[in-house]
Amino acid sequence: MTNEERFKKYVEENYKNCINKNRFLCDIRVIKKSDGVIETKCNYYKRGGKNDGINSNINNYF
Repeated sequence: MTNEERFKKYVEENYKNCINKNRFLCDIRVIKKSDGVIETKCNYYKRGGKNDGINSNINNYF
């Protein structure tokens, strides 16, 4: 898989769930670690919406 394919797949699977996508806080990178693992991630990714799970309500109490 090429880096362009990795980037496109990340956007398709994760971008729609990010609460920062409307704030122009996207910094998606394809990183090759020292052990040979290739990782695709965004530094500002925060999951939001209906699928954020039970832990999203914890911040409301503090």
